[in-house]
Amino acid sequence: MRKTLFLITLLLFIVPDVYAYIDPGTGSYFFQFLIATLLGTLFFWKTLWLRMKRLFSRIVHKFF
Repeated sequence: MRKTLFLITLLLFIVPDVYAYIDPGTGSYFFQFLIATLLGTLFFWKTLWLRMKRLFSRIVHKFF
């Protein structure tokens, strides 16, 4: 059973030569996707940080 599973796994990961390319449109779309993901993540964390900062400043001003 182990040998069979090993052989099936081995055959799935052996890939023959593939003659393909990524055209410039696909490459630029992928690059744009990466930049948008990065900027969206940064905006999310910045917004979260500002909300937490505002919440804590209200708490501090309430007690002092």
